Amino acid sequence: MDGTSSTTAWGDPPALYDIEADPKEFDDLAHDPKHASTVADLQGRLLSAWDPEAIEEQVLQSQRERLLIERAAGLS
Repeated sequence: MDGTSSTTAWGDPPALYDIEADPKEFDDLAHDPKHASTVADLQGRLLSAWDPEAIEEQVLQSQRERLLIERAAGLS
């Protein structure tokens, strides 16, 4: 499948669409056994480049720091 799109958020189930045949992404192919290897490949590539748990911790730390600054400055 050439024209694929996969979107996911950490903790959400994977999503896979054939964007050439289904440009509005109505037909999620991620749970079709015929596409299991594509889903696994895309997830593997994603996780080899990004560490979702580390990213989540960085986001949470940034939020804590901004809240601390806002409180110290009397903005909240």
